Amino acid sequence: MWKLQVIRSPVLPSGETWPLNSGSTVVGREDVCDIVISDPRISSQHFRLEISGNGVKIVDLQSTNGTFLDGKAIQQENWMPGRKLAAGGTELELVSVNPAPALSETAPVALNNRGFDFNIVSERGISEPENSEAPLAGGAVLARHLKVLQQSVRTLSGAPSVPELLDRMMRLLFEAVECDTGYMLVTDPANREEIRAHLAYEKGHKRENLEERLYSRTLVSKVLESKSGFLFDSEAGGMGLMGAPDSSQSIFQLRIKTALCCPIHSEGRVFGVIYLDSKRNRKKFSGEDLDLSMYVAGIAGMALENAELYRKLRAEAAIRDNLRRFLSPNVAEKIIAERGSGDFHLKSQKARLSVLFADIRGFTPLSEALSPLTVAQLLNTYFSEMCAIVFRNGGTLDKFIGDCMMVLFNAPVEVADHESVAVKTAVEMRRRLAQILPEWKRRGLPEIQVGIGINSGEAVVGSLGTDARMEYTAIGDAVNIASRLCGIAKPGQILVSESVFEKTKASFRTSMLGATQLKGKSRQVLVYEIVDDLALPG
Repeated sequence: MWKLQVIRSPVLPSGETWPLNSGSTVVGREDVCDIVISDPRISSQHFRLEISGNGVKIVDLQSTNGTFLDGKAIQQENWMPGRKLAAGGTELELVSVNPAPALSETAPVALNNRGFDFNIVSERGISEPENSEAPLAGGAVLARHLKVLQQSVRTLSGAPSVPELLDRMMRLLFEAVECDTGYMLVTDPANREEIRAHLAYEKGHKRENLEERLYSRTLVSKVLESKSGFLFDSEAGGMGLMGAPDSSQSIFQLRIKTALCCPIHSEGRVFGVIYLDSKRNRKKFSGEDLDLSMYVAGIAGMALENAELYRKLRAEAAIRDNLRRFLSPNVAEKIIAERGSGDFHLKSQKARLSVLFADIRGFTPLSEALSPLTVAQLLNTYFSEMCAIVFRNGGTLDKFIGDCMMVLFNAPVEVADHESVAVKTAVEMRRRLAQILPEWKRRGLPEIQVGIGINSGEAVVGSLGTDARMEYTAIGDAVNIASRLCGIAKPGQILVSESVFEKTKASFRTSMLGATQLKGKSRQVLVYEIVDDLALPG
């Protein structure tokens, strides 16, 4: 039996699970789905899980944003525990509830008894191959090793994903070392009990499922803890894995003659293990096979490390690109540092904030008198100057609305005394515009004036929109009032509401304009004009 479990989601708690019964299970945003996930970036019916005795298959239902398995977009693919499924901003994993059904007696299997012990014939630490005092290999063996290592670098370094990397590595090992069964496990460095990815091979072919019964946790733990590779033999005398003579009969029941297990490693870090075994007397592994496997595992470790770094860089770049559309660079970096890697998504929530609207007065007739290119250049110059001031004060650029800009303070990151910061920003914008207008006049550009409106209050902020396009914004009455104040502001005026005035009256020279009927409001609103900032020289 299987269950579906949430790893991370903007709308669901981590660890939430749903049992998966035999048959078909549809996952999506609509209430008609078997499993409903209200992630706005998940399609109405996003993907289907087909559960049978052979395992679980994922089928994408032509979703808008796609279904991804271990970072790779898929249409349909078999799903195994340890592989992460991503849909929208939600990551899911498959968990086995009950032990897998027993295999038939004739099925070749690898280790499936946690209690049995091999006899250790040889051991290699992850630093030993290059420091070993063992005699140099002969010319033929050395040539073989070099060929395999060359293939390793060429094939593993270009793997596009972790599953593909594991598959290429296992195919390479099956070509280089004569074996019957092999598996690879990639573990979480922070929790070795958690398997991130795995792969099983039998007689040179990939198996669809890797069941826990195929490997020994004792063996894996020993390799991970010791950071050493081991060569085992069922018939050679010696010490068992746990330091005692081997007395287990399981090895004979499984018909395993020889086996090796080594860590996938890089720069002292261990990412997982490789296990290979042989059931043929005529082909037993040698110390050279162990050395070769350790070399390949080292190259694979570097490839895994690079893949992990590449994934983190791509995730951070995606978040940074999204954030820098409406946040100052320093605020964007702060959110990245606090949130870590992952899909960028800020869920909707209520927040108290200040909203600033700044609109160019008389822009429509102005644009009619200028060429489109000149208008674009003028706006770009103006917005660049104003956004620099907004970002310097920690504001969030919500959007451009033609020649108007909407700015938020105190969302998505907190801004102390956000009402005062919003007014300070408006005063600095007005002053900067006055400074650059003479240069515009010298270049033959028309002079422009701006009206600004500011209000504070509670609003809903977060990522809003559709599956195809999401934007971080704010909605609510507090936003509407700020927009209306901007609408009645004369050229050069900064108008604020009573809520902003009460928080800023000690810092700014103001003039009360009285109660004003704003469009769409049933009651009149007290309006104040900001004359200047008392803290700044005139």
